[in-house]
Amino acid sequence: MTVSNTSKRRQPSLAQLRAFSAVAEHLHFRDAAAAIGMSQPALSGAVAALEDTLGVTLLERTTRKVLLSPAGERLAVRAKAVLEEVGALLAEAEAVRAPFTGVLRLGVIPTSRRICCRPCCGWCTTGTRTSTSRCTRSRPRTCSTG
Repeated sequence: MTVSNTSKRRQPSLAQLRAFSAVAEHLHFRDAAAAIGMSQPALSGAVAALEDTLGVTLLERTTRKVLLSPAGERLAVRAKAVLEEVGALLAEAEAVRAPFTGVLRLGVIPTSRRICCRPCCGWCTTGTRTSTSRCTRSRPRTCSTG
């Protein structure tokens, strides 16, 4: 396996990308800091560290306003995409961690329904002979039949 030169450079942290993305969205340090629950000095430091890591100026700061530099405009799109992908990765990890979610459908004849479903967990509502039983619980529960 070969290692590229880009992997040897320092890489930005997710906190730095979140900070920059928030500033790029709000164009105001105080509003961006409030939006992501970070102090204004910490946010400013994270953006400055990101600029140092990347070697480019992302923001044009004045005493009155904050603007994205040309490089900042291009990289804000990438930073947002990276953060969205990280969010998708975390959602996928959650799905893998709890794989048994969703709807469970069981085909049970009426006589077995009385014997199996009700004593086991009491979740099923029994319909008529022609209707189906339906589970009324949304959370898993341990069943024991004694």
